[in-house]
Parts: sequence; C-alpha cells; structure tokens
Amino acid sequence: MLDLFNTNLADDKSLKQLAKIVNTTERTLMRRAIKSLGMSLMEWKLRLRVVKATAMLNQGFSVERTALELGYSSSSAFISMFRKLMGVTPGEFRHQRKA
Repeated sequence: MLDLFNTNLADDKSLKQLAKIVNTTERTLMRRAIKSLGMSLMEWKLRLRVVKATAMLNQGFSVERTALELGYSSSSAFISMFRKLMGVTPGEFRHQRKA
C-alpha cells in the first residue's frame, strides 16, 4: 500500500479510493496508518513529498519542475507546503545547502 505513494507521489487518490484498492474500509485504513506510521496517510504522503523534494532540489531541479513532478498544481502551492513542513522556502533551502 505504501508503495503506491513511493512510486507515484503525484497520484492524489482519496482515502476512499485507497481503502478500496487494499480491500478495507476507510476507517480501518486510517487506524492502521496511525498505528503503524504514527500519522495519517495524507501526513505521511506530505512528508514523503518533502523528502523527495529535498533530493530533487539538491540535484538542481527547479522549484517549478519539482512541484509539478510531485503533483502540485502550482509552484506556489508547493512552496507553501514546503515552508510549512521545513520552516524555509525551497529557494532558501537550496541556498542553505550551498553555503
């Protein structure tokens, strides 16, 4: 199930769709995620996206390309999420890594 996220972070399946894929209920899927991950599936996916984003930014990908490859509709939505989880914008992150 978690492999679905690893292989395609841009896929925005709903919790209902994910539950159907793994043949369980939404509630059961939520409980299992909290128990095994310590967070919701959506929170885990956000964190996974940040990990992938930092790797892409370190490799020299642009903020816009990174955002689009991770499934964000705009670079501003990506920047907002990145700042919320990392405390800095992607540009600031890249600058800090070079310093």
